[in-house]
Amino acid sequence: RWKKASREVPGQPGLLQKYTEEFNATQENCPAKLLSRHDSLLTLWEEYQYGSRERKAARYFTPEEQTIDYSNLYKQRNVLWQCMKQLGGRPDVVMDRISRFLSSTHESSSTTSKSVDDIIHAMNQDDVLRQNVCQ
Repeated sequence: RWKKASREVPGQPGLLQKYTEEFNATQENCPAKLLSRHDSLLTLWEEYQYGSRERKAARYFTPEEQTIDYSNLYKQRNVLWQCMKQLGGRPDVVMDRISRFLSSTHESSSTTSKSVDDIIHAMNQDDVLRQNVCQ
């Protein structure tokens, strides 16, 4: 019974496709503007993946929109977004991998005391950290 109900009618878009198209059309009308700060990696991921009613999801930014911000905020955050994307959109996995890397290198400060900005900066500056977290 469920299989029959979930089948799509040929030539007609399924509900998921319909809602995705509506969402994408809504995103086109939102301004390409990034948040100034994030409380967690989850909110950073949500900014990339979903945006908000007032802001376009960063993954939909055009190349021109990616460079609007004078401080290269998109470029810096994109390093972490691509890492999270590679890990299935799991900010918790990224935090766990950063914690394990820091403990294996005997770095004294924990990731829980680091701000999202600190983590973004570290991921942009430290190739070894980035490689170990994103693999």
